Amino acid sequence: MPVVYVYASPSDENAPILRVVPGQSVVLIGRTADSEWVQIWLPGNQQGWIRASAVQVEIDLDVLPVVEP
Repeated sequence: MPVVYVYASPSDENAPILRVVPGQSVVLIGRTADSEWVQIWLPGNQQGWIRASAVQVEIDLDVLPVVEP
């Protein structure tokens, strides 16, 4: 089963802080200027970054605010 890793900053060069399993819902709260990464909120009041290409979204990412990491 593929796993999507969540990072503290929009870079997969750091160690992941969490992981998201397929089918798990997350709340999108922001994006990088190039929309390569999205900032998410998870239950437990945790936030992190995941690659936009790793999630299935039903909105245009351009509607999310740009967040500086």
